[in-house]
Amino acid sequence: NYTPLHPGLFMVNATMRSGKKASDFEAELEALIREVQEKGVTEEELSRAKRQILVQTVDSLRTAHGVANLIGTVKVIFDDPLRFKT
Repeated sequence: NYTPLHPGLFMVNATMRSGKKASDFEAELEALIREVQEKGVTEEELSRAKRQILVQTVDSLRTAHGVANLIGTVKVIFDDPLRFKT
């Protein structure tokens, strides 16, 4: 995770399926985080994640909500909401 303003900050985003118990979801998410800590990720997994983030970010810019979310994220990570203004 690249967070120059808050070194060591790690953000996770996950969506729980409807009908599932929150406690089961949390346990599965914690197990997955432990697995990544212990085994790491493959280059293929990393490449797939990068593509997904890129596609989601570009797609989100189609709405005002998406643009606002990106500005907020850039503010939190870089403390400069206009960092990528072109």
